[in-house]
Amino acid sequence: MLTRFLMILLLSCGGKTGSSDGDVSDTSTSGTRWQLISAGQAHSCGIDPDGMARCWGSDDFGQASVPIHDLMDLSTGLGHTCGLQPTGEIHCWGLDVSGQATPPLVTLAQITAGSAHTCGLDGSGSTLCWGSDDDGQSSAGSGVFTSLSAGGWHTCGVRNSGGVVCWGWDEYGQSSPPPGDFQAVDGGGWHTCGIRDDDSLVCWGDDTADQLSAPDGEFSQVSAGWHHSCAIDLDGGVQCWGWDEYGQSSPPSDAFTAVSAGDWHTCGIREEGDVVCWGWDDKGQSSPPSSP
Repeated sequence: MLTRFLMILLLSCGGKTGSSDGDVSDTSTSGTRWQLISAGQAHSCGIDPDGMARCWGSDDFGQASVPIHDLMDLSTGLGHTCGLQPTGEIHCWGLDVSGQATPPLVTLAQITAGSAHTCGLDGSGSTLCWGSDDDGQSSAGSGVFTSLSAGGWHTCGVRNSGGVVCWGWDEYGQSSPPPGDFQAVDGGGWHTCGIRDDDSLVCWGDDTADQLSAPDGEFSQVSAGWHHSCAIDLDGGVQCWGWDEYGQSSPPSDAFTAVSAGDWHTCGIREEGDVVCWGWDDKGQSSPPSSP
């Protein structure tokens, strides 16, 4: 429990250094084709057109100082980042107070970083987690999974049967998914969102900022942030809902192929292949780098 409250304190102090006026942005790279994007608390990372990992924003704990650039998968947590080499070898860097940046010596096919824990899937679809387990968020579910997502202090995955299973902190119901078959699931701070087999959205957990009020329609991707969520519809448009004090839920009207909701900012890859971010930018987390 102590770890969770220390992380909440860190989160509440992590980037708010004054008024939001003038500190929100909608900046983008140009002439690039990024392969992956992941928005964390106050930093963001992605894999650029050359297949190299790059991070920007807060580097207070070394979470934006990429030690190895040849990565095929990447995920940002609260103060740490983890990635996978093409061989499946795990690399993590940044805040490590709970062991979240100290991975086991195994190979994985997918990786996902939460606030103080990290999880992954091996080649057979089995789960593995490390780091804080104060709320059971690292007590990985058994069975075969097709995807996995670490939230703040909980983790959810889609089984190969299509059902969603969650474990960890459940005070707001974020670890109590509805029944039915899902294509995808994404864990946020205190809530979770998923895409059902009919392409519709559903969210569960904390609704303090209306982050459960998912729009109607058909969607191909969803991302749950701290108190907001975003999704890409079948036309490529991004729709966001929930807390919007810093513009994190006000996306540009472009076509996107990927979107990632962070704590107070959001980043996406446009159809043209460039990265654009919007929302809070006090640490540069919404100011992606120029072309490599």
